[in-house]
Amino acid sequence: MVKIVVRGKEMLCGHGKARRGTDGRRLLTALLLCGGNRSARYSVFNPVHFASIPMRIRSFLLSVLSGSLLLLSACHKPGMDGATGQVRLHVLATWEGQPFVVSQEHHDVLDHRIFVDGLKLYLSNISLQGPSGNADLLEVGLFNFSNGEGTHVAAVASGTYNELHFGLGVSPGLNMSDPAQYAAGHPLSVSNGTYWTWASGYRFVMFDGRYDTDPNGTGTVLPTFSVHSGKNDCYATVVRQAPAPIHVLPGDTTEVYLAFAVDRFLYTASDTIDISTDNQSHGNNLPLALRFTDCFVQSTSLH
Repeated sequence: MVKIVVRGKEMLCGHGKARRGTDGRRLLTALLLCGGNRSARYSVFNPVHFASIPMRIRSFLLSVLSGSLLLLSACHKPGMDGATGQVRLHVLATWEGQPFVVSQEHHDVLDHRIFVDGLKLYLSNISLQGPSGNADLLEVGLFNFSNGEGTHVAAVASGTYNELHFGLGVSPGLNMSDPAQYAAGHPLSVSNGTYWTWASGYRFVMFDGRYDTDPNGTGTVLPTFSVHSGKNDCYATVVRQAPAPIHVLPGDTTEVYLAFAVDRFLYTASDTIDISTDNQSHGNNLPLALRFTDCFVQSTSLH
């Protein structure tokens, strides 16, 4: 006797010897129902009776069963059974498409000699979104490009994603938190030196260096720029579309790259910042901080 259970209902097929007629049709129907329903289960009991089924009919039943299992597999959707993979997020800086190196001579869009001696920034609420839903990667992270690219690994539900969402800066809820509550090593710890005061919160982007208006200069460069955006007004939410679907497979690690083009920190399609005149912002020059924030956002791309 063969027993098929679908949604708690048993379908019995065959007593003694199986028959090609009604019992065969009932078994075929039950197996097809199983194929479209993950809650279905099947079992064969009384192996003596099953062994008595003629070989030709047994082969037919096994082929139907195999087809049912294939149908069941085809209906499986990524992540529906709780399977997870990993995403390794790379946050990196470039200058005109090449890896960014601190304190190296560069030329900006106005042909000023630029030496970036320090670049740190906060990112918040980083997540992937797409057909498989939302996958949180990181609540808040501090990335110091003086040390090269930063990475973060997160476990996410397997599936397909096509967008990266993030906030540039520290989200308003955390920006007003007390840094003393965070242990050393935490991105928001006071030991990082990124906190202004309780009233104004954290610095979001810290962009420091030197400049020379003479593009052919060779001497020591002394004039400095120091642009630190912050306060909730400068917090920006950003969405970047992936150039191709991001597939996260169970047990695998998927690499995702978020790049900041530092050469774009000083201009957008509609604005150019002259670092020789607009070079200081420490919470008291909000208009300039907002201009820089727009440049920071426009500089990002997803790979």
